[in-house]
Amino acid sequence: MTSGNDYVLQVKGNQPKLRAAIAACYAADPAPPAASHTQHQRRDGCALTWQTSVYAAPVGWQAEWAGLQRFVVVVKTVVGHRATTRQTR
Repeated sequence: MTSGNDYVLQVKGNQPKLRAAIAACYAADPAPPAASHTQHQRRDGCALTWQTSVYAAPVGWQAEWAGLQRFVVVVKTVVGHRATTRQTR
């Protein structure tokens, strides 16, 4: 981390504690995101929406993740013929 580079890491299901901590922070944080973007697309008769939000990292996370400044939450919503699904990444 001392190289001055920026890194983006994806948190997957094999990191359940970190994923749960991010989900809890995202769900409980009353502050609006520092930045956000929404993208819409139609594919195969379905409406897809991606909502990308950037949040400041909680101060308490610095002890375990030195240099962590922000985290990104991507919510994908698919409105299909029979159902609506929502995935948070």
